[in-house]
Amino acid sequence: MLSTVFALPSLHTPPTVVSHAALHPPEPTSSSSSSPRSLVRPPDERLTALAAAHRDLLAILGTDEAAIRARVAERRHTSSAARHPRSGRSLSARFFSKTVPNHLPIRAHSVVPDSALFVASDRMSRQLRGLPPAVIERLCRRGAALHLIGSRQVTTDLPEHRHLRGVRGAVPGEVAEDEEARRLAESVGRDRAALSPELERRRRRLLPSSQMTLDERSRGMGGLQASCGEENLLAPEADPRYRGRCVLSHELSHTVMDHGLPAAARAAITACWEGAWRKGLWRRPDGSCAYAASAPEEYFAELSMWYWGSHGEFVDDANRLPTPGPWGLARYDPDGFALVGALWSGRHASLAPGAASNETACKLRAVRLARPASDPQGAQPVEMEVDNSRGETDLYLAWINGSGVAHSYGVVAAHSYHVQRTFSGHVWEISRVAPPGGGEDRASSGSRRFRISRHSLNLIDAAVAFGDEVGAGGPVISGSGSEA
Repeated sequence: MLSTVFALPSLHTPPTVVSHAALHPPEPTSSSSSSPRSLVRPPDERLTALAAAHRDLLAILGTDEAAIRARVAERRHTSSAARHPRSGRSLSARFFSKTVPNHLPIRAHSVVPDSALFVASDRMSRQLRGLPPAVIERLCRRGAALHLIGSRQVTTDLPEHRHLRGVRGAVPGEVAEDEEARRLAESVGRDRAALSPELERRRRRLLPSSQMTLDERSRGMGGLQASCGEENLLAPEADPRYRGRCVLSHELSHTVMDHGLPAAARAAITACWEGAWRKGLWRRPDGSCAYAASAPEEYFAELSMWYWGSHGEFVDDANRLPTPGPWGLARYDPDGFALVGALWSGRHASLAPGAASNETACKLRAVRLARPASDPQGAQPVEMEVDNSRGETDLYLAWINGSGVAHSYGVVAAHSYHVQRTFSGHVWEISRVAPPGGGEDRASSGSRRFRISRHSLNLIDAAVAFGDEVGAGGPVISGSGSEA
């Protein structure tokens, strides 16, 4: 809910009117006594009327001063550690002061106007309402959300991206070749001061990924916490970077595909993308690839922009092809249009209730292994989900290679989930101890190792693995087998 609450007086209770003069008595004039005591005005009936009006308003709202005082006292006695058990969550809670509940929570800083949250909520409702409950449940369980970037903020102002501020090449980005901008930049001697804002924007796109920061590259990201800019929600035609495009549709599509759709649906997207490539679709007149052809994930996200009424990067920019909107997509790439429509409406075969048997899950148990076990049937691509939602400390994630050496894969934050694409037979480790340098073997009492099964989803519950869960009976250690 938004933090602002509007209370209307009862129709049967006439409001007490307090004038501006009652709240702000006139300043003493030169004729007033010069004695300091003469400037202290005794309480008069106007202040009494103000207090009465305050009590009347509380009565209309169904409360009184005693109830408010009790509520404040209760909040003061609640420790901040209980509300925010971890500094990272406290930072997020301090940053996001506005929240709109929807299929997924929509959060924003106080500088973002309420209108942007309302527009985002409307678009999210339209985009996600056809998905099966199982997909929404998986997204919510993993902590998916939509975060809005204020028009005067940058992407790395968001808590989840703050560690990337000023880091160049941290996120691989697309590098669009624009020969016209290159020639114009060369004609003015690459003098940045001589470039117009539009040319400077286009010149920046020529920087290689290794020289670009996240803020230079993007005003929105996918991932578990999707994000988009306020200006794209309220005035997409005036957005200088993504004019006419719906960034929310694009980034939210990444979140749904990567963290909500089952493996069979993602495989169908990949197959459709490969088919479009073989047909020569999504290629510019000069033979280069449009953004939709760059990867299956971008294919789904770009086509979703057309499906929901806007457009992605045109194949033919001069003629604006494919034509914006779903019918333009249907004429240009009918197979892609059919697939995207079936997925967003929940009619695709991979999303049918009977298809649940193809999406199997198992809870992994910790194993005492020095290296991955061989998989006689061949390694299969699967997902590993680490549940640290009940943990009070961060966990360090590492992949164990064939020699038993750990390779760090980052941190699973406390009170969060992490989803990792991997292969059956691989071994992963979660540890409460910071990894040592050099990637040496770090198996210890503060770590647990897991061998990935052939199930499409492998679940690791950190609270059970470390024996923190009440009734868990201590750490679950198994010398043989990896499934619960």
